[in-house]
Amino acid sequence: MKVSTVLAVATVALFQLQGCGGGGGGGGSTASTGTLKLAITDKMSDDFKNVVISIREIRVVPAGKEGASDNDPGLPVVVSFATPKVVDVMQLQFVQQALGDVLLPVGSYSQIRLILEPNPNGQQQPVNYLVLKSDLTNTKIPLTTPSA
Repeated sequence: MKVSTVLAVATVALFQLQGCGGGGGGGGSTASTGTLKLAITDKMSDDFKNVVISIREIRVVPAGKEGASDNDPGLPVVVSFATPKVVDVMQLQFVQQALGDVLLPVGSYSQIRLILEPNPNGQQQPVNYLVLKSDLTNTKIPLTTPSA
């Protein structure tokens, strides 16, 4: 099983962006902020029983900052979870689970990054993992992603 296949399945998740300008009646006024609402969903899989991710925070990346590290202060934090938000995307099956929303300055954003809780080292169970449908023992295969 290649990690790239796992990551491809994990990134099938759909993120919903909805822009909304403030302002009222006419006069050519333009909004200086918009609302970003995030939700996650996935389709069913013939290969995976579970794809579990533990989300620590969600950041957006302004256009031109695609190479910035995940902890760059120039990447606005959309949502930060005190306790990681654990989501099994295989259980959603086209049902959206809300992750949060925030007002952002109007502009161009090129990425949404899920910053995952790192998998522990050693013999501890992973917090980001998949389980194959064909595996009767439910072995948790750790996911390795750029942010975790």
